[in-house]
Amino acid sequence: MSNPGNSTAEKYFKEAKEKIAQGEIDEAVDIFIQSINVDYKFDPTYLILRNIKLNSAIINKLKKEYIEIIENYPEFVRARINLADLYTREKEFQKAIREFNKVLNLKLSRSNPEFIQKYWEDKKKGRPNFIIIGAEKSGTSSLFQYMINHPKILTPVEKETHFFTKKFKNGFDWYSAHFAYIPNDSNYITGEASTSYLCDYRNSVRRIKKYLDDSVFIAVLRNPVDRAVSNYYQMAKLGNEKRDIEQAFEEEINILNKTKNPLSKFVLLKTHSFGQRGYLWRGLYYYFFKRWFSEFPRERFLILKSKDLFENTTDTMSQVFRFLDLEDYKEKQYKKYNPGRYNPVDDKLRRELTKFFKPHNQKLDNLLAKDFGWE
Repeated sequence: MSNPGNSTAEKYFKEAKEKIAQGEIDEAVDIFIQSINVDYKFDPTYLILRNIKLNSAIINKLKKEYIEIIENYPEFVRARINLADLYTREKEFQKAIREFNKVLNLKLSRSNPEFIQKYWEDKKKGRPNFIIIGAEKSGTSSLFQYMINHPKILTPVEKETHFFTKKFKNGFDWYSAHFAYIPNDSNYITGEASTSYLCDYRNSVRRIKKYLDDSVFIAVLRNPVDRAVSNYYQMAKLGNEKRDIEQAFEEEINILNKTKNPLSKFVLLKTHSFGQRGYLWRGLYYYFFKRWFSEFPRERFLILKSKDLFENTTDTMSQVFRFLDLEDYKEKQYKKYNPGRYNPVDDKLRRELTKFFKPHNQKLDNLLAKDFGWE
């Protein structure tokens, strides 16, 4: 790690995570604060504080901490994003929106200074021209980063808002504030990438149809066997999965085999309850696209293979930019973002999973008129 303070910050971070595992949230937050006092740029602390429940006293304590960091380091966006999260939790949406505005200005001043100079407007909120809708653990982080490196694609406040699934109650003004306002006479675009949208989790398709009827959509799909395995090990690493992989997949196969409709309430309840993570369910792409195509025309979608994204990156990105009506843009090197590291599953389990997914993959091939080659 580049910052000398990071080793101490990481020590505090690990200690705080242990407190969380023991249910001692207040104590954990105090230790997390110590970690960013040692190194205010220690990103893992900011990320985990976004994803734990906080009482009002802790929220106020963190507010003071973030405000102090912002006063000392006004161009550090992570503290502003976390401060906006606290305002959002307390339903102080206008305060959150003001922080989003500052974050966008800071980010775009670095990445697209010509846009700031010519088009920036403080008081107007934007909207996404495109949405990367998934699939989870299929390369969306890399795809998104490659896209926003294009000089005409503006970064949002954050890659993922999950607005149309998990945060819809915050209101559309809150969501719009994640994007820069782009005048019609400019040739810039912006967008986001929330992998929860693909699965139509909490009726995201219907909501997007209502609010963003003119957007286009990009999906990158990974072999559902590999996607499920990666998802399992991600949850296990986070401490959210205690079963062994064979048990987890066997239990989910039993649930999915009991219904002809993977989008039924029965399946959603069973695969998203405690102890179930929807590892296999999230790879049943055919049913999700069938739902999306009932609301949006097929030509609004660019559907990519994860393998192509990483093995033929330059050609794949050219395809993306053509779809978005942008000039081609090539990078000297394409880094892989957020990769998972784990041992491959044994051949027997892989054969069982391949057999399970085979009829569903065939339906997807027929629907999209595309051979994914996932046998």
